Amino acid sequence: MRRSAHFLAVISMVMLSVMPVFSASWKQCNGTPVSPKYQPMGISWDLCSMPEGSPQLRAFFSALYEVRHYVNALGFGAGFQRIHNGRCLIEHDNDRSDVAVVNRSDIDGRLGLTMTETDGCNFSWEEERIITADVMIASDLDFQRADESTVITRAPAGTKIGALVMLHEVGHALGLDHSNGFAVMRDGLGARAPFVGMTPGSGGLSSELTGDDVLGISRIYGYDPRYRNLFVSSQLLRNGSLVNNNIDPTNGDNIHPDPLLVCPGDRINFYATVGNDSSTRENTQVAVYADADPNAYYFPTSGALAVFNLSLGRGEHSFPVQFTVPASMPPNLTQNVFVSIPSTNPFDRKGYDNAARSRLRIRRKPGC
Repeated sequence: MRRSAHFLAVISMVMLSVMPVFSASWKQCNGTPVSPKYQPMGISWDLCSMPEGSPQLRAFFSALYEVRHYVNALGFGAGFQRIHNGRCLIEHDNDRSDVAVVNRSDIDGRLGLTMTETDGCNFSWEEERIITADVMIASDLDFQRADESTVITRAPAGTKIGALVMLHEVGHALGLDHSNGFAVMRDGLGARAPFVGMTPGSGGLSSELTGDDVLGISRIYGYDPRYRNLFVSSQLLRNGSLVNNNIDPTNGDNIHPDPLLVCPGDRINFYATVGNDSSTRENTQVAVYADADPNAYYFPTSGALAVFNLSLGRGEHSFPVQFTVPASMPPNLTQNVFVSIPSTNPFDRKGYDNAARSRLRIRRKPGC
């Protein structure tokens, strides 16, 4: 049962219109983007390393469904097994695109690796196309649902970024190259890739393409996708690095304590990030609220700490947020700060990514 704190709302109304900086990238041959030659290019899955019902297989299906929201260039192949001397094998140069989970040492210590076979780009009049793509993901990753309020900084065994790595590598099979923007296709773990919000129990993995990724897809495949979707994230791009949103924009971006001790009447500053996958400009509301339930998910009709009107085109848009701690804040209870957009927008295709738990938590200071 939700343990919500129904605050008397302190409402801030602003109109924002901000433009993102895109950095999506893709390979080209003589000015033409490289993409699968025979579409949809079926990708088969290794049932030896990704058994039926496993989190690994779920992550693969989620990644494939996610890219198919925007283009049908990849399709479903079939499950297969290749076992030699008791060891699962993935074969290359077999005219089939495969995905498998492998030992990290087999991919030179990487989190993931996609090997593509193309028909070459040897002459000035040619176009290069992908014939097959083999996707390999490190087996020591955790493929369960990630905590979208956490930016991953390193990847020891058990780190919950398997689904994100899977989506990144499937993006390579689609023809996407590395980006340095707010994108799943960010280059390498050191650059970090963002999570988006996800409704608990929705089946989502917090690993979804962003506006930057979708821009790359539209440039490769020659059309502008009209799949209209807004989402929120608990991260933002700051000076080229992905950081958590629990920083104070009025204090040199210093990180807030966890939890932040507050008194009624205090003004709290942090960041909100909203993304738009479509080229259609959207006008929507963004609400900031707090709840003691870490799984809370709703667009509050009451109790909002702040509400903003936002106009945004495709991309990710981060902006400073300020709210005032209400007198009704209960004592002895740590509150999670959430950012939410309405799940009732008729154009929004993925309502389950409309709220994110911030890294910012607040607690009433004793004696006030």
